[in-house]
Amino acid sequence: MVQKPKEKNGILITRHDVSLNGYNYMRDKILKESKDETIYLKILEYADIVLEYCIRSGKLPLYRAVQKRLTIQQELVDIYEGKDYITVKDKFYGFVKRYRNYEAMVYLIKCKNSFPNNWFKKKKYFGYTHSTEKIRFKTHIQEAIEQFIDYQRGYRREIPTKLNRSIILALEDMGYIINEIYDFLQIEDVYSQSRMLEKLSYKIEENYFDVVDLVCHKKLETAIKQEIKLIHKYDTTLELNELGGGQGGLPYIPLPFYDIVGMIALGYTQKKIWKILNKLYKNDFMNENIAENTLRRRIIEEFKDWVKAQKLFLKPVVEALVYEGFSYKKIYNTFSSPHSKEGWLFKWWKKEENLDFKFWLKLKILDINKIRNILENLEEKYCGISKSQWEEWVTKEVPNYEIAKISGLPFNTIVSVYKHNFGGRNEILFKHRRDITIKMRKKGMRLKNIYTFIFKKPYYPSNFKRDFMTWFNGMTPEEIEEAWGPDED
Repeated sequence: MVQKPKEKNGILITRHDVSLNGYNYMRDKILKESKDETIYLKILEYADIVLEYCIRSGKLPLYRAVQKRLTIQQELVDIYEGKDYITVKDKFYGFVKRYRNYEAMVYLIKCKNSFPNNWFKKKKYFGYTHSTEKIRFKTHIQEAIEQFIDYQRGYRREIPTKLNRSIILALEDMGYIINEIYDFLQIEDVYSQSRMLEKLSYKIEENYFDVVDLVCHKKLETAIKQEIKLIHKYDTTLELNELGGGQGGLPYIPLPFYDIVGMIALGYTQKKIWKILNKLYKNDFMNENIAENTLRRRIIEEFKDWVKAQKLFLKPVVEALVYEGFSYKKIYNTFSSPHSKEGWLFKWWKKEENLDFKFWLKLKILDINKIRNILENLEEKYCGISKSQWEEWVTKEVPNYEIAKISGLPFNTIVSVYKHNFGGRNEILFKHRRDITIKMRKKGMRLKNIYTFIFKKPYYPSNFKRDFMTWFNGMTPEEIEEAWGPDED
């Protein structure tokens, strides 16, 4: 049984509160197509545990906002307490904010008193968003950069808005060149773009702006009314808003994160998850397919990147399969697909380095002694094959094409493993021959005999000298014999 994580907000989150259309759909499909093969049944068993723990941990936004919720004492409560909005002073504000259990949020952006331009000091901007104030601030930064460039290049007649000008001033004060940021955001992939915007928003907010969530609303209409009311309290010519309000709030399509978590635990790739979401949730997405980059951005918002998402939710399933005795190759071949090279799974397969069983040690539902035994005997592996085996093939001078036949791995993968993990086959071979030479010299064996009897090489003086100088980084045979002689008893 999955232990319930410590509850902080008093509200109970269960499977009934989350949407799992994709997870249930793919789970049923696996059951029908797996023909009861053991590894697939184990994947379903452990993916269920990972998903259940994630739901009970309650760290992700809920897909649908619901006004009434059960507390951990099984009491049904109105988390808005009869109002259309909720503020930081209200009892369940933390829950509403944490799970985005709202239709819209009203937020404030305020220039700090230390702002480098006197006119902008303490100036305020009110807005509403369907997401969070932090996410919206990042889009404000991107909009400011694009608007600045459009105006600079003559694509826009009106000068940038006051809010956007303040953001540009802050960026320039930090030493950024706006044209370079713009070019980067146009050229780079969505992950690099998101990381850049995350970095910029953190630095700007730390030094130039206060970005504050004010009120969460059940309905968009009341959020718009409050935004307008707040703006009208001040003279717009003296603050950062340009108009009277009600114009903003970029469209924001919420995604069923717990469903996405479940599908990650089942081993599905981003592309496959994206296709499933569009198949099963299209009516919710305004009858439009969401773009693949929308899914990528949401994953970045919640988990930083796809590698971390797989590490959080797929890694425990892989560890459980190792616990059950499945080979690395069997596990990878079961999960892998043409699009799997972008995540944690591929990194683990290429160089096993991340199995620590922390998830299972925390839950304490598997045999702890067995896990500790696995960890004690966990050997570094590349593509499911131990490091020592890769080294042995080289020291025995097994060619790559033979290794490909023995291992079942593609020839190019063999080359890649040696290149990226060992620095090439020669690095292993030369070190091996150095170690053997030094060991036998200490036993009193002459270099010529080591060369001919141990390394099985015909003796030609020029080749003899060349080989030892290659193996020992330029040392001559005479220097080697002088450096390592027989040990004295």
